Amino acid sequence: RQRRLGHRVSAVLEQHSGIVTYEQRYWPQVLKLAREMHAESVMRDIPLAEEKLRAQMAMAHLNPNIYLRLWVRGEEVIGGLYGFIGELYWTEESTAGDRAWFVTAGRRGGIAAVRLLLDFEAWAKAKGIRWVMPGQTTGVRMDETRRLFENCGYAVRGANFIKRI
Repeated sequence: RQRRLGHRVSAVLEQHSGIVTYEQRYWPQVLKLAREMHAESVMRDIPLAEEKLRAQMAMAHLNPNIYLRLWVRGEEVIGGLYGFIGELYWTEESTAGDRAWFVTAGRRGGIAAVRLLLDFEAWAKAKGIRWVMPGQTTGVRMDETRRLFENCGYAVRGANFIKRI
């Protein structure tokens, strides 16, 4: 029994965990994550346009101002960050922000979210960006997310609001 358990443990340890650039082969798993994020967010009443999302993912590599990376363990997608660089309306300086940053429910609290955020920061810095401005719009685990940002050196500035009219 110990030998079998040891084999399983070593097989798990041998699996690669880390950040990869999005590729089309990950689409089914990314769609599953998107559905999960959408279902638990405050935006769940707005239909998820899966084909639009698929097209955006497929084209992201063509835009140098789009960051689209995933955290994988072996071939399993655990989470991802979809970020961008954009100009502020009142200055020539650009900032980096996120459109989506998500880790599947069973894997939250691990290293994936932090590593994705740090990689996003490094990507932005390499492009000459001085300010990274991520947000939290799903309404899920807001206190824990705030603490994660603060532990990564972020200061809370402003808030997100939503109203159905």
